Amino acid sequence: MPSRVFTEGIGHTNETVSATVDSSGNLVMAKDIKLPAAGGIKDSSGNNLLTEAGSAVTLSDKVIPANSFMFRNLMYNGAMQINQRGTVSVSSGNAYGCDRFQVCRAGGDAQYDLKESTDVPVGKGFAKSFHIDITTADASLGASDGYFFRQQFEGQDLQRLMKGTSSAKTLTLSFFVKSSKAGTYIVELYDVDNTRQVSRSYSISAIDTWQEVTLNFPADTTGAFDNDNERSLLVQWWLASGTSKTSGTLNTNWNSNVDANRLVGLNVNVMDSTSNNFYITGVQLEEGDSKTPFEHRPIGMELSLCQRYCQKLRRFEMCKMRESDRYSIGTYQFVTEMRAAPTIPARTQEPDNLSVSVGEIDTLGFTCSLTRPGDGYGGTVSSGGVASAEL
Repeated sequence: MPSRVFTEGIGHTNETVSATVDSSGNLVMAKDIKLPAAGGIKDSSGNNLLTEAGSAVTLSDKVIPANSFMFRNLMYNGAMQINQRGTVSVSSGNAYGCDRFQVCRAGGDAQYDLKESTDVPVGKGFAKSFHIDITTADASLGASDGYFFRQQFEGQDLQRLMKGTSSAKTLTLSFFVKSSKAGTYIVELYDVDNTRQVSRSYSISAIDTWQEVTLNFPADTTGAFDNDNERSLLVQWWLASGTSKTSGTLNTNWNSNVDANRLVGLNVNVMDSTSNNFYITGVQLEEGDSKTPFEHRPIGMELSLCQRYCQKLRRFEMCKMRESDRYSIGTYQFVTEMRAAPTIPARTQEPDNLSVSVGEIDTLGFTCSLTRPGDGYGGTVSSGGVASAEL
């Protein structure tokens, strides 16, 4: 990079100080820059870029950050503050724990509880973590078996990454983790729209001890994300896998998916004992090659973001029928518009000879109708649980 002239703040007026750009894109000065009591750093036209007054240093509006200071973190609920479903016990299939974090299986018969925990890294500003507690072990994995948890992203939220263009962005993933199993773990980014994938490994050497992990992922100039409300990107933390995904060469650059290359080096099975626990918090995914401090969002804002995908329904009487009525209808409006028309949980009704139907389900709410076959008592329908519009 060419040398720049800083007219003040170096210690000698108009002293030329060379600067270079390192492999991560950071500006590296050949000398320390010390600001005088009255002065600062100016550009070649004499405009102030950085000034100091007392103990405060001020950046001018001419200094433009490479990335937005707000919403740097692409992750939802990275501090695990939102847990609308409560503790979830899983014996089969996929399930959500803390909002937006889904635990998945590819075969296998392990069982586990998904919890919000107060076990957190000390002095890091977190109050909650996501806890996977193994309750039934799976110590013998089939070749295609596996367990992982993930967060999924809509394509329209990823357009700023400019994937599939020459301006595609690199990504940095950081998190705090604690596990009962030492060894090598794998995190992968999976592009659903273009069936492309890239992996990174990390190691846990001290069991049951919080540690911070930072992983850098390259830019991908092939295959743009769709600009819609369907899933485009998966960030997946693997906890165990059979040999079908570990037998090749680890894919550390974006490529078309080859299963054998996804998890090479993974040598732990978090599911192999009921004594095992896995915790994670402080999850951040951001543009660029450098990790920045975790972006703590107000809890009301974080809840609203999560409610696009999951809303805890108020338990209330959706529709109530008088004794003289044979038909009644009620409506429910969601607190925020959801990603898509959600699934609605089962209703309860009194008395049980009433006919209940839910209809007109869309992103804003739904209706519920109540019909009685003949004369008799009035009735009510109530609901609770969560409405889900997850990806």
